[in-house]
Amino acid sequence: MSTENSLYKLNVYITHFVPPKSNMFTKVKQFITSRCNTSYIRSWARLLKYRTRGHQPWKKDAMTQVRANDYPNRYKYLSKVLDELANLKVNQLVINIFSNSKEVESELAKLGSYSKVKFHYFTKYNKVNVFNNSPWVYDDERSPWMLTWEHKSALKRDLIDSDENTLFLYIENDMKFTQKNLNYWLKAKSKLVGTSLIPAFVRVEESMNSNQWVSIDHFGGKPSMFKNLPKYSTAGEVYVQLDNPYCACYLLDEELANEFVNSKAFNEKTSRELTWWDIGARAAMGLGFVNPPTGFKSRHVVPVKKAGNYYQIKEEAKLHHLPNIYSQVVASSNNYLAVDKIIIDE
Repeated sequence: MSTENSLYKLNVYITHFVPPKSNMFTKVKQFITSRCNTSYIRSWARLLKYRTRGHQPWKKDAMTQVRANDYPNRYKYLSKVLDELANLKVNQLVINIFSNSKEVESELAKLGSYSKVKFHYFTKYNKVNVFNNSPWVYDDERSPWMLTWEHKSALKRDLIDSDENTLFLYIENDMKFTQKNLNYWLKAKSKLVGTSLIPAFVRVEESMNSNQWVSIDHFGGKPSMFKNLPKYSTAGEVYVQLDNPYCACYLLDEELANEFVNSKAFNEKTSRELTWWDIGARAAMGLGFVNPPTGFKSRHVVPVKKAGNYYQIKEEAKLHHLPNIYSQVVASSNNYLAVDKIIIDE
């Protein structure tokens, strides 16, 4: 596979859910109905016995209000994502947006010209509970989390007319993918040939609380030890598998895409056999957990370089989560480390 960007056709898949409009009546109704069931009643017994209610589908999580406050900026982020994609130096670019409402089309039209974007609508995903939309509830066919899986059919169709210079990118609607990211992936893919390992990315945010770039998918507030991470060295590069290889994005070439559509990861139900991740996370995991090589739990790796007492992830493998909202939440902000200090050399 050539690494000349100008040769490639890049198919992009983006999910954009539009919450249905709600009023005070629907909010009160959802507040009551979420508690008028046996699960809520049993939770009191669990609370008395175990001092915890366990799963609480009626309770807001720490991100609920932060997301609500930031909602007016969603189309601004999506517009930036599309602008960045439009600047990629590829032979052909096809961007697909999967939504439950035509609002996305009209709102984007106000921000710029996106005539080359293909919109795919699935209006059945019109259910939302303002108190909780659980990505762990599997039996709700109208759950907005199921919308994240609709792009798979389009990817499979695009694969029919693909060749060795075709790429397939799934990315969140608020995460910037740059030319540096694409260049890195193509070069790293060629360096990892024969290993079954796949180049991946790391999501970062610019934290206003700590005034630094933080890794939002590295949890616990403690760095990983380099010696404990699965790793692979080649051509002067060191690639490691992170403790949490999630990055809300996957990029595949034709060979990997063919493997993907024939794997358990391609189907929502069978993908549950590969990992405990929730519905939305599994929709974005790609081939990460499909037949990882010996010694690895995932096929996704990122390049690192030694810097003092740490191994730092190379800049080109970082993806900016534009809202910077996870790092704003006081309850969890202390758990996010500076992205250059998540791997310590001990």
